[in-house]
Amino acid sequence: MEPMKYILPPTRLMPEVVSQLHNLPATECHFDGKLLRHPADTFAQVFLGLLESGIQLCRDHRQALETSEDAPDAVAVDKGLLRSLRAFHTSLGDYVNACRSVIYYARTKDEANKGNQDFKAAANPYYDHVTKVDNFIKHQQRALRTVYAAWPQGQIIGYQVEGPINVGTVGAERLIHRYAGTAFSLNRALKYHACHIYLMASALQTVLKLPKPDEQPSAHEHGRLAATFLDLVAEIPMLFFPDELSEDVPLVKKRSDGAFLLECPSSEKPANRKAHEMTLNFRSEVSPHAPSVEMPYLGTERPWDRKTSRR
Repeated sequence: MEPMKYILPPTRLMPEVVSQLHNLPATECHFDGKLLRHPADTFAQVFLGLLESGIQLCRDHRQALETSEDAPDAVAVDKGLLRSLRAFHTSLGDYVNACRSVIYYARTKDEANKGNQDFKAAANPYYDHVTKVDNFIKHQQRALRTVYAAWPQGQIIGYQVEGPINVGTVGAERLIHRYAGTAFSLNRALKYHACHIYLMASALQTVLKLPKPDEQPSAHEHGRLAATFLDLVAEIPMLFFPDELSEDVPLVKKRSDGAFLLECPSSEKPANRKAHEMTLNFRSEVSPHAPSVEMPYLGTERPWDRKTSRR
């Protein structure tokens, strides 16, 4: 994937493709035996749901950071965070499917098939990552598990997509996580997803090749929610898990003029890039059929220190 950089003024937080879709004529269009909605409505509705779920995840993440491990409501707060995580990943999967539906509405069948191939190619590897996680959660019954890390200068909450790693043992799903026993920090994940949400909208715009309208449709609610979501993501500290230090750094930053800068990879560096100790805690539902749980970040092997990548 090519590097991305977007500068989003406060009045242009909705992807440009929305205004282009708005001017398409309303026609009857069927895909997979179903009558499709107008593509502007399809995209806007799903994008709105994605923003709402992202905002809820950011707020639940903040609440979890502010809740001590021994607080009476700690378990309830953690479960709320897990629900938001699942809802967010579902919304990401819905977003991919909505983009595909838009292409089938706006193009003939043969053109749409080629358009979806081009869209996938332009949005990969993010496209494959989103659809794979969504598939594993929805159809392969993988669970989400939180991982808490703390040290005197900071704290991180992350999560694993938990699956069977051998008979009687569960841990980080090998087909999703880059290395065994690792997790996605919400600090990096939320910035990464925020950047790539706009990348997918840009890829859709490129594939459709629609003319730019003379006027922009009103989207005050979407713009307000986009600003809230990007504000919350921008405030999250650049603290990453050890294996993420060798990954591309996604940046979401609010500039002094009110515009948002979205960039990946960014030249910014994680604040905790020097080695340090962390106290790790995690919660997992232990089953009699899988009584053994792989401990996150334990063991002597640290393949990410070899600065090699597995794609």
